[in-house]
Amino acid sequence: MGITLSHNEFLLMQKYINELCGFFISEDKSYLIESRLSKILLESGARSFLDLYAMLAGNKNTPLADRVVDAITTHETQWFRDKTIWRIFKDILLPEYTSEILGGGRTTVKIWSAACSTGQEPYSIAMCIDAHLKKNGLSAIKDSFRILATDVSPSVLRLAETGRYDGIAMVRGLDDGQKKDYFRENAGSWNINPDLKGLIEFRRFNLTESFLPLGRFDVIFCRYVTIYFNEQLKKKVLANMASLLNDRGVLFLGNSEIFPGCEERFIPERYGEGVYYRLKGV
Repeated sequence: MGITLSHNEFLLMQKYINELCGFFISEDKSYLIESRLSKILLESGARSFLDLYAMLAGNKNTPLADRVVDAITTHETQWFRDKTIWRIFKDILLPEYTSEILGGGRTTVKIWSAACSTGQEPYSIAMCIDAHLKKNGLSAIKDSFRILATDVSPSVLRLAETGRYDGIAMVRGLDDGQKKDYFRENAGSWNINPDLKGLIEFRRFNLTESFLPLGRFDVIFCRYVTIYFNEQLKKKVLANMASLLNDRGVLFLGNSEIFPGCEERFIPERYGEGVYYRLKGV
């Protein structure tokens, strides 16, 4: 018979996980802790979830804590998820930024993929940039674009950095032309072109921590991660992201996401069926 999670153990683990990575697990989903952490509990030598909590408490920077993050966080992702935001990026933002670079109004475009999972989002961003520049004969300015891709999970970051994907991942959002242009098949896996990898810096980052070391950005993609946060943390993350955006900076959210207080700092702008958020002027 498996080890079960008592109510008091749930409360302890709920608090620990929330402080560890921001994920808030409500009591009606306590089964997630039991199902996702039971293997870790057994392999750690703990005899109960209380024992596991005692091993974890007070130290977030251990291999055991990393395993908890990997097990609890959700890694659902795909290439070019939500077609509407990619049309905005390609039709509105990239022409705007390339025009400013050519006109001397800017030298760089800095983009942050704030919960990059196994890398499909930042590589999708890089593909859009590359395709736009090639189409317009502007490949010479590619180095003006820089992408920071972060995630709290060390295991998915390692996968993202390899740029290597299996056949299942490759059918989720890519067309044949993108596969041909940006990947090379090797022994049943697909490897992203090194030129695209060169645009991206991968870094582990926890959205519950200080944003100051990250620098400033022109675009932030923060999609389908804050849905796991409580309202207080959502507001904090939104404020922190607003503080990192340059003048007229843009925030992309998931299609179904609502940020409390978003319109205090951002102006929602529509393009077709999509919405993006411009930072309000001072």
